[in-house]
Amino acid sequence: MISTRFANLVIDTADILASAETPDGRWWAINRVARMLGANAVNAGAFERDTREVAWVRSSMDPGWLELYAQADFHEVDPLLHDILTGTRASHYDFATLERGLPSASRETQLMNVVREYDYNYMIAHTWFEGNAGKGVALSCVDDPRSMFGRGTDRAFSAVSAMMALALLPPGDELHEGWAYGARWQGLT
Repeated sequence: MISTRFANLVIDTADILASAETPDGRWWAINRVARMLGANAVNAGAFERDTREVAWVRSSMDPGWLELYAQADFHEVDPLLHDILTGTRASHYDFATLERGLPSASRETQLMNVVREYDYNYMIAHTWFEGNAGKGVALSCVDDPRSMFGRGTDRAFSAVSAMMALALLPPGDELHEGWAYGARWQGLT
C-alpha cells in the first residue's frame, strides 16, 4: 500500500486529536497539529451567523498581540474576522499583499503592520456552518502556507481543520484570560 503525504497528515492529525483526554488537552492537541503544519499560532471560535455575534474565541497568539488587538479595536477592520463572520470563502490571507493600496495612515494598514511585526504574515482559514451557528479555525504562519502542499494546500487544510473543528470546545473557566475570551457559549449541535 502506498501512502501519500496527504494521507499521512490526516492519519497523524486523527492520532494527535484522539490522544487528547480533556478540553484543554484538545486545544493543545490542535496547536500541536498546527505546528506540524508550520503554523505559529491558532485562532478558533464560534459565532452566530445571523447576528455575527461571537460566542467565544481561543487563540495561541502572543498575549501582547491579543492585548494590542483588543485595545486598538482591530476587530472592526480585520479582513479575516469579517470573512469568517460573513461566510466569505476566502481561505488564504497574505497581509503584505492586503496592505498594498491601503492609505498609509489607515487603521487597516496599522493592523497589517502590527500583524507582520509578530510574524503572523499569512493566515489560512476555514469556516463551517450548522444552521445559524458557525465555527472558524485560522492558522497563522511566518511563511506562505501554500508551500505545505502546493495547489493541494486548501484541500489538505480543509480536511485537517474540519477535524480540528470537531475537537474544539469552548474555553473553560480554568483558562488564562489572555488565551481565551468571549461572550456566552451555546453548543453547536
